[in-house]
Amino acid sequence: MTNGNGNRSESNGERSNYYYDAASKRRIPLVREPRVFAVRYRSGRSSRDSNLSTHALRLLREESKNIGFIPNYGLQLYQTNPEAISLRTDPEEQLQDVITRVKKLSTEEPVDYAAVAYLRNPEKRSTLVDDLMFVTREFIVQFEPRMAMEEIEAFNAKYGVRIIKELGYVENGYLLEAPEAEGENGPVVLSNIYYESGKVIFSHPDFIRRRHLRETGERVRGSFNPAVVSARAEQPVYLLQQWHLKTAKVLDAWGITRGSGSIKVAILDDGIDTGHQEFSGKIVAQHDFASGGDDGSPNTNDDNHGTACAGVAVAKGVRASGAAPGCSLIAVRYPDFLGLEEEAQMFRWAKDQGSDVISCSWGPKDGTGAVDPLPDNVRAAVHYCVTQGRNGLGIPIFWAAGNGNESVSNDGYASNPEVMAVAASSNNERRSPYSDFGPEVFICAPSSGSGSLGEWRIFTVDRRGSNGYNPDPDTGISHPANDHDYTDDFGGTSSATPLAAGITGLLLSINPNLRVEDVKQILRDTADKIDPSNGNYDVNGHSNLYGYGRINALKAVERARDSGQGTIGTVGRPTINGPDSISRNNQPPAFQINTGGRSFYAVEVATRAELFNTGSHGSERNSSNFYASWTVRLENVTPYNLPADVWDRLKQADNLFYRLHVANDVNWSNHDVTVTDNQADTAPSVQILAVSSPSSPATGLSIKGPDSISRSSQPPVFQINTGGRSFYAVEVATRAELFNTGSHGSERNSSNFYASWTAGLENVTPYNLPADVWDRLKQADNLFYRLHVANDVNWSNHDVTVADSQADTAPSIQIMSGTTGSEKTITFPSGSTFRVVDTPQDGIDYSDPVGNGTVPLIEVRDRMQENISKNFKVKELAATDGARYARISPELVAGLQRIRDRVGSAVVLNSGYRHNVLNETVGGADESQHITGRAADIRASAKSPLDLARIALEELGCDIGIGLGRNSIHVDLRGQLTSWRYEGAELSENEFDQWVRDTCQQLGRRHSERAEYSERVLPKIIGPEVYVATDEAPAFYIEIGPNSYYAVEIATHTDLFSSQYEAERNPGNFYSSLEREGLIEAHGAATTYTLPKEVWERLRGEKRLYYRIATSAMPGSNMLYSTTDQQAANAPWIEITGGRQEREEFAVSPLDLQATRKADENLWRK
Repeated sequence: MTNGNGNRSESNGERSNYYYDAASKRRIPLVREPRVFAVRYRSGRSSRDSNLSTHALRLLREESKNIGFIPNYGLQLYQTNPEAISLRTDPEEQLQDVITRVKKLSTEEPVDYAAVAYLRNPEKRSTLVDDLMFVTREFIVQFEPRMAMEEIEAFNAKYGVRIIKELGYVENGYLLEAPEAEGENGPVVLSNIYYESGKVIFSHPDFIRRRHLRETGERVRGSFNPAVVSARAEQPVYLLQQWHLKTAKVLDAWGITRGSGSIKVAILDDGIDTGHQEFSGKIVAQHDFASGGDDGSPNTNDDNHGTACAGVAVAKGVRASGAAPGCSLIAVRYPDFLGLEEEAQMFRWAKDQGSDVISCSWGPKDGTGAVDPLPDNVRAAVHYCVTQGRNGLGIPIFWAAGNGNESVSNDGYASNPEVMAVAASSNNERRSPYSDFGPEVFICAPSSGSGSLGEWRIFTVDRRGSNGYNPDPDTGISHPANDHDYTDDFGGTSSATPLAAGITGLLLSINPNLRVEDVKQILRDTADKIDPSNGNYDVNGHSNLYGYGRINALKAVERARDSGQGTIGTVGRPTINGPDSISRNNQPPAFQINTGGRSFYAVEVATRAELFNTGSHGSERNSSNFYASWTVRLENVTPYNLPADVWDRLKQADNLFYRLHVANDVNWSNHDVTVTDNQADTAPSVQILAVSSPSSPATGLSIKGPDSISRSSQPPVFQINTGGRSFYAVEVATRAELFNTGSHGSERNSSNFYASWTAGLENVTPYNLPADVWDRLKQADNLFYRLHVANDVNWSNHDVTVADSQADTAPSIQIMSGTTGSEKTITFPSGSTFRVVDTPQDGIDYSDPVGNGTVPLIEVRDRMQENISKNFKVKELAATDGARYARISPELVAGLQRIRDRVGSAVVLNSGYRHNVLNETVGGADESQHITGRAADIRASAKSPLDLARIALEELGCDIGIGLGRNSIHVDLRGQLTSWRYEGAELSENEFDQWVRDTCQQLGRRHSERAEYSERVLPKIIGPEVYVATDEAPAFYIEIGPNSYYAVEIATHTDLFSSQYEAERNPGNFYSSLEREGLIEAHGAATTYTLPKEVWERLRGEKRLYYRIATSAMPGSNMLYSTTDQQAANAPWIEITGGRQEREEFAVSPLDLQATRKADENLWRK
């Protein structure tokens, strides 16, 4: 039997043995490694938990050993002890036995999920963590574009799958969560079922894998005589050591350009020392995909690679220089282990931050000979960059070909035709012996060579001080190798790749209008055919060793500069595009400009096309029918916005014709025009409409932000209604008058104004103000805002909520200092933030004698229609009598949304919050949970009440109140399991009680503690179970819930967590990040925290380190602890072991990242 994708259907057991590569339409074999498995515990739980069954304790404590921890996923890694565990002799029986036992772990109350590891190379059996892949419950899917959300939700509900988030880089793409991590309800089987259904384009598990760097080669310094160098060793002296810049003709290219700060080169790697003098003032954006924070700096002792790569690309040239010292830098930190979805999000983030070039010097493990496919979702994210980046021109992406002396065809990343694979050549203009080869190699660039042949390595930036590749400087600083902020020991295709990326930064600096294909053609055409006797260049000029040759920066920059003469096809022709139509009452039209490689441009507009013919109609031009921007100045910033006063003069016409002039300089050298005088009648035009187009009425066009926000809060979120348009842009300003472009536009700067259209038009709501923009603007007293909408990226059918002439009417957000209690806020799953009210003003009794006010009171009267989750509005959970205030638990809202996602269709709320008067009016119980704001009565036409009750238990847990009615159910978050029935229910009281107990037993759920503060989920922190004292500082996985700030506490004894013993705390027994760093702002729901190095030095001699986390909505507000003072005795701990030998006592394979990295680096060093 075949399915919709033409594949033979399999049993669910067979479906766990493969996954699909949609690009090649083939199955990729999956092989289990039964000796290694991963466990994710619930917060504060571990293999020591007394609630674990005897079976679980035996497997975890006697028959296995903890071998590592992946902090950004909270995964504990275990390896079975072959001498202790009872394994079957038949390999298949052995595998099934382990899978069964591990799957059973997931039903244990302290365990979130557990799963056996997979081999990354199915043909190589290994227990090394480097060679394994791990799964959670998540898988990644792109549904067919024809599938509507209702159909997607119904399909997901069929398998108990829920949507976690949209992917954002591909249409109809989602990260999904399976019910389990193992078995027929796990992500492997379900992703295959989805693919075989014919309803998806791709579907595969979110595998977690280790990143491998591409730095390698033998360590041999180049010929350099320190005796001729002065003791101060200024930059020109260091430049002599950078032979690769001379070989690639970069020094010659600098005679034309050293790069523009407007061109941003993104380095996706293990972090960049952003405080280094070579990067000062260059960093325009940074992000850590381990913590989710906006710091792209190294986080472990071994995070050295990215700094060196960034140095090769864009170092300023204080001592070391990058290929493009004038270009800006975007720093992205990629942790050692990352899931495929986060890997793809790196590219989306880089594109959305405005990257012009991306450099990647990592990939699958080198030298294995195994084929490692490019995951479909990462392929889609790369495609998103290449096609959507740079306003549609595309982002050139360079990828290290690899250092395994093997075919690059094996590497799905580097062989992707949408990227450029970079091989390495030596200072002798020969192939570096480690460099991968094959038809997919695009180009090569100078890098390290063979030590045995005396070939050199690369001098570049190193991490400062005692970190990095060169941590121990010799006496003096005269030789570059002796300056420990630099290294002359870098190399591999890791160095060749950012060199090519930096050179491309030069190309785009001289001609920012180049498309990706133009960049490729320039590099192809201008590369030098080195080593012709061994290169075997084909008729197209391609070599499997060198691609199209060794990159030549001078020739490439010259070609980019001269491209306006049409030397690379259509890129030399300028273009201008305006909207098809515009209303007279709209803002002035904007024009998209392509200068064809020229530096400057001017726009002419006319109410009659013939006015462009200077000779025959030039004398008829006047201010009411013609305008030329060159009468003011030549422009070099795009897009072009017609001045408001010009628009006011010309908009009474029926059409506005336009054309573009371009030139290399203000003297009009190399001039060109889109429409010549004798072709004036062919000029394009904008149709001017009397009113906005009736096909897309502006009715309902609106933007709504919070009334107030604290400076210490996350950036504000805006609710958007586009009034039927497809795209929108948001403008914010610290003064309303700045919205008047004509009178105050010249006063705008990055400290008082931001327009989202500078990064592209939006089509996803709500709109989140970028963090870096919020940081720049939040010192003002108010933030004014307005919304632009349009049908397409050419701004056709444009409209705006506040016109320039009405700027003083723009709505605003009051920005508060964040120190007073009146500024406490509560945030819902939609991102909407509400101010907490201490003293209600309308005289109604809003007291909460049942929950003691743990769910805060908020003002809701004017925000009833606002979404607080994807499908629920305020009015559905607020009091039904329209009271001004309400108590609504964000945790309840999140739970109801999960129930709705599972149902796959509408879930109706019969009742939510009730204040005391309303509760008495409707005959509610005196201690009704509705008074607390953490209860709801719900029904769904697609589900029976009993089916809905089961979904509620699955999604909310078995520590809730649940009542069964005739057509609906009651749910509340009371913190203990309580069940009852209402009149007309299909089961009796006893029958329903027994059904609830049986269901919870089937789900493997027992009673668990719920937060006393029901308005939010208790924060979670998970650390390694076992840690070696000689390793670098441990990291912790953290989920902070809806709060924005957190602090971590470490203690050598649990009593020290209590304020009662505060006087006994000292640096040798206690650490609080609050005292050292203040409250830490989290960026996203999950993050990681690494214990500071100096703290670890003090505490690692202890046998145990206990830990907990505290979170807060904002500085100064109440703290919520993962483990309260009263529960301190139950705080989780890390067991500190004395050394690696103790940890390897039965030949386990520990998570020894330092050793693995050194193996990577020394692969070709002899």
